[in-house]
Amino acid sequence: MFLSDISQVGMPTLLSKYTGVNMHFVIDGTSAINTIRAIQRYNWNLITEMAGIDNENEFSLLYLGYRPEMTLPPVTNPNFHPVNSSISGKLLNLSWKFTSFPDISFWVKKPFDLVHFPGGSAYIPNNCKAVLTTLHGFHYYAIPQHTEFSGRYLVIKNLEKTIKNSTNFITVSENNKNELIRFCGVVPEKITAIPLGISPEFRKYELDDEIKNKIRKRYSLRNKKIVLFVGALEPHKNIHGIIEAYSLLDGIAKNNLDLVFVGSKTKYQDKYQNLIRQFGITDNVRFIDYIVPGSIDLAYIYNLAELFIFPTFYEGWASPPLEAMKCGVPAIVSNIPSLIESTGGIATYCDPYNPEDIAEKMMEVLSDRSKCQKLKQDGLQFSSEYTWRRCAEKTLHLYKRLLLQIN
Repeated sequence: MFLSDISQVGMPTLLSKYTGVNMHFVIDGTSAINTIRAIQRYNWNLITEMAGIDNENEFSLLYLGYRPEMTLPPVTNPNFHPVNSSISGKLLNLSWKFTSFPDISFWVKKPFDLVHFPGGSAYIPNNCKAVLTTLHGFHYYAIPQHTEFSGRYLVIKNLEKTIKNSTNFITVSENNKNELIRFCGVVPEKITAIPLGISPEFRKYELDDEIKNKIRKRYSLRNKKIVLFVGALEPHKNIHGIIEAYSLLDGIAKNNLDLVFVGSKTKYQDKYQNLIRQFGITDNVRFIDYIVPGSIDLAYIYNLAELFIFPTFYEGWASPPLEAMKCGVPAIVSNIPSLIESTGGIATYCDPYNPEDIAEKMMEVLSDRSKCQKLKQDGLQFSSEYTWRRCAEKTLHLYKRLLLQIN
């Protein structure tokens, strides 16, 4: 039914000469409306910040699988044009399996110079000379023992296809860049590391008792200080290690501190609940389901925390420790390269494979007031550098640089 809509007018230009002539960029915004928290937040903020800084070039924002009830990034810049498609993903994938139709020109009916896939997959056919994909991590390569075998093959094949279909890449950290070179053989010249930003709602608040009580009631939190984790409740996030480490704290610490997980429920939930019962800490542990990005509630929960704990086995770039730092909360993270990079070497670092070490580092921060205060101050200063505006500026600069290279 949509074959008749295809038109040569939509084919991308080989390159508009970048000598004062405005460019036309296509950004796949699909992951901004229906994906996991970290990538959704990245795509959403990239679009909104880009619209705030670029008044010269034209942007087409492609939202596949769009439904009227979905909320799009709030963009008022007249040069930014949303392109909504309600064609189901199943139908598109079936068509793409056997053909290269529909390609981006099916939706974007005018020439374009660069395509950016922020969601990590260059999945929409196109014949653009500049195809940029942001890659967010390689845990299926780096820690295969903590990933499901059943999904590993598909993820790796999709990554191989994305690498073949892209001319250039953004990675979210220098460590990520090195992994892309090491695991996939991509040459360094094609990769640019651009760290993510922290949303403005994450900051230190002076919460009054009314707000504290509302948050505690809304999320069934006790009137106690908390040790907080924010992220996916999956094995590679070391949820087991966090639970075991908390169980090793002395009785006084456990009596004063509850362990709180914020993350969408997964199929591992029963396993974690059984582990909590096994350690006899059922009353001390709370699970809070997914909180919508941009909600002030998550920032308030950070502000209620005494300590943030993030001893994950692998990260491409981790925003939650920076969010905690920006809220004035000391962070304990794994001693892995990406987390040392993303926290600037100023967090407290632990061995993620050693629950005793995690527990020891928790007690060290909780018991040493001067150390705790220094972590808070250093964290506030360091995290302030990471804004979505800076991320968007660096990305826009990369767009222009890539087109100059082609020209």
